Amino acid sequence: MFTAMFHHRFRFIKGYMTRGHAKNTDNSEYLAFVRQNYLSRLKGNLPQTVLDKTTWQTPPAVLAETSELLRRLHYRLMVRRYVGGLSAQRKAQLQLKAVSSSLFRGRKDSYPQSVAQPFLDTRIGEQDVDVRALQMIRHEHIKYGVPVIKYDRNRFKPRPRQLVLTQTAAYLIEDAKVKQRVLYTSLRGVSVSNLTDCIIVFHITCEDPKQKGDLVMQCEPLFEFLTKLSVIANKQDAISVVQGSIKIEVQAGKESAVDFSAGPEPSVSRAKNGHLLVVRRL
Repeated sequence: MFTAMFHHRFRFIKGYMTRGHAKNTDNSEYLAFVRQNYLSRLKGNLPQTVLDKTTWQTPPAVLAETSELLRRLHYRLMVRRYVGGLSAQRKAQLQLKAVSSSLFRGRKDSYPQSVAQPFLDTRIGEQDVDVRALQMIRHEHIKYGVPVIKYDRNRFKPRPRQLVLTQTAAYLIEDAKVKQRVLYTSLRGVSVSNLTDCIIVFHITCEDPKQKGDLVMQCEPLFEFLTKLSVIANKQDAISVVQGSIKIEVQAGKESAVDFSAGPEPSVSRAKNGHLLVVRRL
């Protein structure tokens, strides 16, 4: 009995000493023990969420490749379970957030603060729109609405408005009046600064001097609105994050600009040079 025990221990020690070699009669028993021991520890300590990147058990060298394959399979399974358990509403929210990230991550300074804020379906319900204006646009299927401050093209006076997105156009509404209809086909671009302000410029195709030019607005849920617009109007490629001034066309052949500065208090006003000056807090 003693001889058998000694022989068994000797083989185990020899297996340990040759653990780095290819599997053979000397190390097969030891490698089986190592494999079983590691898999048992791993089974009892698996990560519970896809965000946990540190819990995975460090494998012995002989199981490094196997461990990596198991890690990938486990995380893939967790992702599949998570996605399969999402409601349609939650899935749509995450898809919009992914679009927002592709548009603004690393490009606009205020983007990180928006990530944790859920996007709402709309900021203006049909009950909030004057019935006379609603009758003019309802047939186009309203998708989203939001309060904005619109700045006049000449003196840049602020005007509170409602901006409603339908399947085919954006409508600027004041009480019972539709002040402007911007077809998505005529919206050649959208510009925002790379800073923390909420100014948005619609660049609109303007060939007739009598036509209204670019539209300058301030919109507090900027990321929500522009993400919705990019999806509804299929304008992901038309949205630009600009460093420095944003040039605007007041009307055909007449240009101005939105300039950006820093000061003790945020403000939006007409500067001495005739441009719209947006001041952010220092």
